[in-house]
Amino acid sequence: MDIHGSAVPMATPSERSGEIRTDELAEFTDYLISEGSDALMPLGTTGEFPNYSREQRATAIRVVADTASVPVLAGCGGTNVPDVVQYVDDAVDAGADVAAVVTPYYHRAPSSGLREFFEAVADEASIPILLYHIPQVTGQDLPPETVATLADHENIVGIKDSSGDFAYHYQLIEQTPDSFDVIQGCTDHNPLSLGAGGAGMISATSNVFPGVMREIYAAHEAGDADRVLELTLGVVTPFRLCFSEVSVPAAIKYCVGLRGIDVGQPVAPLETLSSSEERMLEETFEAVNANAERLLD
Repeated sequence: MDIHGSAVPMATPSERSGEIRTDELAEFTDYLISEGSDALMPLGTTGEFPNYSREQRATAIRVVADTASVPVLAGCGGTNVPDVVQYVDDAVDAGADVAAVVTPYYHRAPSSGLREFFEAVADEASIPILLYHIPQVTGQDLPPETVATLADHENIVGIKDSSGDFAYHYQLIEQTPDSFDVIQGCTDHNPLSLGAGGAGMISATSNVFPGVMREIYAAHEAGDADRVLELTLGVVTPFRLCFSEVSVPAAIKYCVGLRGIDVGQPVAPLETLSSSEERMLEETFEAVNANAERLLD
C-alpha cells in the first residue's frame, strides 16, 4: 500500500454524547473527496478517537469506507495489544485499507517495548499498519532507529509523524527505505517534509481547506516551490495561527460547519467553544477563505 499525497485526519460528526452523525459523516466524506483528497483518516487525534466506544468507532469507519473512493486509513489507537488488534479487525470488517496505530499512551515504555507492541499488532493484522507518532499527547518517543527496525516488518508500511520535530522527521526519511512512507502530520512542516522526500501530509487544515492542501501537493509534484510557499503562507499559516488558544477538534468542527456541514460538538470531556472564540474563528475563516478562493482561481 503506497500512502502519498494529501490525506485528511477527519473530524468525526457526532453528538456531544458520542453518537455518530452518519448522514453528516457521509456528506463530509463526499465533500473531501470532491475536493481532491488522496486519502481519508477517520478516528485520529482530530477525530477524537479516545472519546468513542468500540461500536462508535466501527460505525464511523464503516460510513467513511462505504462512501469513499480513496484509501481509508482507519485510526485504531489503544494502549494494549489485544484491544488494538480488535480495533484493527473491526476496521477490516468495516472496509478500511490501512490501520493507523498510535504509540501506546499513559505508561511510559522503553523502545524495546514499543517495538514489541507494534510488531505484535502487525503480526496479527490483515491490513497494513501505519505507525502514528505524536509524543506531545502520548508521552512516548519512538526513536528513529526503532522506526527503522519496524520498517523491516512486511506489514508496517509507513509512519505519520506529528512530533513537530523536523530533525527527527528528517532522520525518519533518511533511515528508512524508500518503500516506507514517511508522512508529515504537523501542518507547519509540510513544505520542508515534501522537499526532503516525505511521501505526503496528513493535516488537520485539510478538513476545512482540502482543495488548498491537495494543490500544495500537486505544486510540489510539479516542482513549483514558489506555489507551495504561496499557498502555505497565504492560507495554511494564517488559518493555523487561530488554533493557538483554542481546542483544535472543537475549532475544526466549527470551521467545517462554516462550510455548511454541521458536524456537531466535540465529545465530552473535550471543551466547547465560547462565543468570543466562535467569532474569532468566523473572522479568520472568512479572511482566509477569501484568499484561498483568489489563489485557487
